[in-house]
Amino acid sequence: MTINFQQVYEQVHQLVKDAQLEKQELIERQALAAEQFSGFTAQPSEIDERIQLARRSDPGLRCAQPSHEPIHESYSAPELPSNLVI
Repeated sequence: MTINFQQVYEQVHQLVKDAQLEKQELIERQALAAEQFSGFTAQPSEIDERIQLARRSDPGLRCAQPSHEPIHESYSAPELPSNLVI
């Protein structure tokens, strides 16, 4: 079986182009999501009402529900212990 390196080159080149486009799309979607979350200042009671309304229409609904922290905040991850062994 022979390998057509020109064809392999073209396929790899196309895969790289597709990956770059997908990466750009993900960056844009992440920016849009961050913008939407930053503008969302609903109170926990309003979020609870929306979740309850969704659960009435779909009793099997499973979703994350914030407790009392603002959902548009970002938090740093805690530091790992220095004696951590995996």
